[in-house]
Amino acid sequence: MSAGEQIIDISYIDDVIDAYASLVKLLEKDTNDHKNKTYVVTNQERVTLKALAKIFEKATGSVINIDWGGREYREREVMLPYSLGDVVPG
Repeated sequence: MSAGEQIIDISYIDDVIDAYASLVKLLEKDTNDHKNKTYVVTNQERVTLKALAKIFEKATGSVINIDWGGREYREREVMLPYSLGDVVPG
């Protein structure tokens, strides 16, 4: 495994579905305020892959055998989630 410093942003599927529904309602209003904008669904609490593994271990009372740093990061490794859009209103 890599060093595990990739930042991940996990959202509940219900929150993602609610975000899509909210955006559909905004677009149906046809006000042009929201057209051609980029939106993101994000969680305020982001964690590294390594931290997520520790959370999982604590929650399950198990130990995951991971060789952190056992391989180099790939050339195009995603280290940060996409965040260049506006957070979905509401």
